[in-house]
Amino acid sequence: MAVWAECQHKCLDYHLTQFLTDHGCFRAYLLRFRHVELAQCLFCVDGEETAEHVLNQLHGGEGGAKDAVRFTAEREQLKTLSGTPFSPSGSFAAMLANSGAWELGHSLIINMMKRVRSDEMANRVDV
Repeated sequence: MAVWAECQHKCLDYHLTQFLTDHGCFRAYLLRFRHVELAQCLFCVDGEETAEHVLNQLHGGEGGAKDAVRFTAEREQLKTLSGTPFSPSGSFAAMLANSGAWELGHSLIINMMKRVRSDEMANRVDV
């Protein structure tokens, strides 16, 4: 917590706050307000769509609801950023360590959040 509090280059915005608090267009959150009927991820059958699920799950291929790989490129970039096997804590530690890593990680999370929103809106039109 001290590292977070002392980090001079961090900048919270709408998308990052939504991601860190598990709010926004994640289906588990939307279900709380009955905006969706199920919290299940649209891209797999492995669980509820939360920020952690979106960040950690490999989607697609065999068993993927839409047979599409979701956020693989972003996950690989975050893995490269941390210099270790992928983990959310490793990625955020790298982001807090220097401003360049913060900018890259922040940009990736913004893109992921925009795609989650876009996927959810497309699903609503399909229904």
